[in-house]
Amino acid sequence: MKVAYILHDTDSFGGTNRSFLQMLYAIIKSGVEPLVVLPNKNGIYSELQEKGIETLILNYRPNTYPYEESIRDYLLWLPRLVARRVVNAIADRKLAQKIAGFDMVHTNVSIIDIGARAAKRQGIPHVYHFREYGDRDFRMRYYPSKQRFYQSVRHAICITHGIQAYHHPAADTCVVYNGILSSTTPRYDAQPDRENYLLYAGRLEKTKGVEELLEAYARSQRTIPLWVAGFALKEDYQFALQQLCRQLGIDDHVRFLGNRTDILPLMASARAIIIPSQHEAFGRTMAEAMYQRCLTIGRDTDGLHEQFENGLKQTGDEIGLRFRNIDELTAHIRAVSEADAGQWQAYKERAFRTVSQLYTVEACAAAIMDYYQRIAQEK
Repeated sequence: MKVAYILHDTDSFGGTNRSFLQMLYAIIKSGVEPLVVLPNKNGIYSELQEKGIETLILNYRPNTYPYEESIRDYLLWLPRLVARRVVNAIADRKLAQKIAGFDMVHTNVSIIDIGARAAKRQGIPHVYHFREYGDRDFRMRYYPSKQRFYQSVRHAICITHGIQAYHHPAADTCVVYNGILSSTTPRYDAQPDRENYLLYAGRLEKTKGVEELLEAYARSQRTIPLWVAGFALKEDYQFALQQLCRQLGIDDHVRFLGNRTDILPLMASARAIIIPSQHEAFGRTMAEAMYQRCLTIGRDTDGLHEQFENGLKQTGDEIGLRFRNIDELTAHIRAVSEADAGQWQAYKERAFRTVSQLYTVEACAAAIMDYYQRIAQEK
């Protein structure tokens, strides 16, 4: 089966692309011949080249309206919108020529539409992979409207039941959890001689709840340091976070690490990882940390809520510490910082069992291959 995969960016650290790559490598073993379409030659492009996977570089943009965050954005809004429509029209025609003879097109996110348009030109099935809310988490608005976009969706894979219920396109959909771990995924042991710390891992942006985390940490009496691993898409936001640390009097206690390639060992040795995202479609970081037997403190919403509930159903008890507001987060940070780490061992073991059973790469790939076969038979 020949399948073209359309990605929205080439970020090596983003959870969306990491989930895609794990899925891709497992699906290739099932006989899929992939073509991966990228908007540039950065990030994961080199990895795909090293593995001998065919790629196609095209110039395209999201099927959304431009952001409106400054006077400059307002002035350039219409030219940017027109430019997006033009470059996408050119891209989908080029893509349609390239995928002649392919069996399917699979777009890795919901905000890119050139794959759907090219597949329609060739008369082959197209699958959207709903890995995000779009508007709730990234403040993106589908063009020309959400309803019109939903009407164009024929087949879709959703990474949680919550995502499926939120988007509810008039289409054939299935739920397939992200594959987080496989038989080859390393598991690291905590290093008792390392400095004791709390950990945040992810992009630095407002919707990720980092400011609330810093405020809760400042309230908690900060008995152990907070390490922040990740990058800010906008440099001024990184500066704003550092300034907030100074205002809260915690700049000597918070360490900004930037992007890290050793994030799994960092999880394994942390006292706890904190995931304060306001809206998280799945929460890959949460599952990765749980596999490393790292205690998780997570906001009880969206994909994180679904993972907590899955653990409760699987084990009969909580697999992490949930919070709904800054007061509850402050209390959890204080409790985890002051109590003996062994007190949370039962949580860690239940969490490890849950993710080991539910979020394997092999199960994800098998479910997607079954979905492909069903679509092919219907066609």
